Parts: sequence; C-alpha cells; structure tokens
Amino acid sequence: MLKNLSWLVPDRVLYWQLASSCTVAEFQVGLEEVQDVLKAVSSKVHLIIDARSAQSLDGNTTSARKIAQSLARNTQMGCCMVISHNFFFKHQLNRVTIDFGTDLRYSDSYRHAWKSLHNLDTGLPYVAPTLPTSKPSRTRKNAF
Repeated sequence: MLKNLSWLVPDRVLYWQLASSCTVAEFQVGLEEVQDVLKAVSSKVHLIIDARSAQSLDGNTTSARKIAQSLARNTQMGCCMVISHNFFFKHQLNRVTIDFGTDLRYSDSYRHAWKSLHNLDTGLPYVAPTLPTSKPSRTRKNAF
C-alpha cells in the first residue's frame, strides 16, 4: 500500500494524503492502489483525499481517467471526498474524476468531510477518527 494511503475505519474508509506536488502519474498509482484495495474487501469503501497541500495535478490525464472511470463504476466504491482549498487543483482533478458524478464531493476541512460522509453512511462512527500522521507526536515533559 502507498505510504500516504491508510485506513481511517478498517474496511470502510480510506484516507489518502496527496503531496504538495502531485503528477498525474503519481495520482494514477494511487488510484490503482485504491482499486486493489476494493478487490480485497467485501464492503463498500469510501475515500477521503486530503489535498490541502496539493497545488497542481500536471500531466496527461487519459490513462488516469480510465482508472478513475472503472473505480466510479465499481459497486464497492462509495463516496469520494476531496479536501482542498485550491480552485485550480480542483479544476485539474475534475478532468480525471468526472465519472464519479455526485459521488465526488469537495470540502474545506476534514471535520466537514467526515460529517458529510457520516450523513451519507450512518453506519460510520459519528466522531471522526484522528488522522494518521507522518511526524512523531510531541509530548510535553512534566514540569515537576
């Protein structure tokens, strides 16, 4: 599995964090990983793409769009939530993910994305799971 692709809720919700510079080829590799995950699970899987740091999605979108099209048609694929503030990135992403239709939704924050996802699938926990971090957490030392 990709380093930046992990389960928020096992076998239910995948979390994918994009790098600040993401090419279409890298995005395609991620889509292929999601496709492999869907083959391995038996339940409907939702995807949260954290693209808050992504600035652009450069490259030829033809092959990535074909994979996104097959993902969108997969009955095990749930909703795809994209967290992004960048209008230009959203426009570029739409070229690849247009086949998701209403199953592709945008949000400005993880909290809002989770709330929207929970409204679509009430079987998910009401409280959003904590996001996986790539940095070790800092702990305060006791002052005593």
